[in-house]
Amino acid sequence: MKISNNELFGPVLSNVYKLESTVAEYPRIVVGENLIKFLNNAADKTPILEYDKLNIKFAKICLNVIARDTDGVDIIDYLCDDFEKYLGQDLTDFKYKAYETLAHEYQLHINNNDQKLAQRYFRAIDYFEARLNFQ
Repeated sequence: MKISNNELFGPVLSNVYKLESTVAEYPRIVVGENLIKFLNNAADKTPILEYDKLNIKFAKICLNVIARDTDGVDIIDYLCDDFEKYLGQDLTDFKYKAYETLAHEYQLHINNNDQKLAQRYFRAIDYFEARLNFQ
């Protein structure tokens, strides 16, 4: 493999690639076990210096937007209320536009008889419907 000067490579990037290519399975952001451990350790630290308090606060914020998906995989729960609160912006329009895009892509893959991609979009739609309280 050839790595150019402006490319990053290492164990973290390798692990991210593995999570994305083998665990994610559909459009979602999977969180690795090591990141969860790191955040838990950071959140549980006793602050010594002033910036320790900020590190603890940010670790807790990160942990608050991580959720266990229906298959037991930890993900960034970007549709949770805390995510929107920490971002400081109303994402309602964005959420519904994203949902419409997923539904469109799902139907496209159904029409093309691509069951693999259709299933992936179906799972993403299921996540949106559960978080946006669709009936």
